[in-house]
Amino acid sequence: MLVRAAEEVDVSAIAALNATVQQLHYEARPDWFVAPDGEAIASWLLTTLGRDDVFVFVAEEDRRIVGYALATLLRRAPTPFTRAMAILELDQIGVDEDARRSGVGSLLIRRIADLRSEVGADLATLTVWDFNEVARAIFRAHGFVDAMHRLELAPST
Repeated sequence: MLVRAAEEVDVSAIAALNATVQQLHYEARPDWFVAPDGEAIASWLLTTLGRDDVFVFVAEEDRRIVGYALATLLRRAPTPFTRAMAILELDQIGVDEDARRSGVGSLLIRRIADLRSEVGADLATLTVWDFNEVARAIFRAHGFVDAMHRLELAPST
């Protein structure tokens, strides 16, 4: 298994993996997420790959992309309330259904952990929705801990 930086040629495979994750989120929270649109996702990825603050990795097995991870480096200026900070945010991760439970996700998460040191980030963070218990368990198993909770006001009925 090879984990490497994504290239333009990988965009369609990444978009397909993303569509599965996007569909899961759309089904759970259609008030927040939109249905996956492969062309829109691919177009966004092509633009995103060129950014200096975004890192996209793919896991490749037998020349087939079986997983990907996308992280963004956020630089926060100090305020009267918080310190200056560089935060590596794991924004997306997806593994092909046939490759799940084979270590692909672990390799991608470790690559992001290594990237944290490489870019000098103070923190590595991610956001995971409460409905996604599987992802929450995976991230916890890889050392991520609860740091804060975002609450939303329930809609009026």
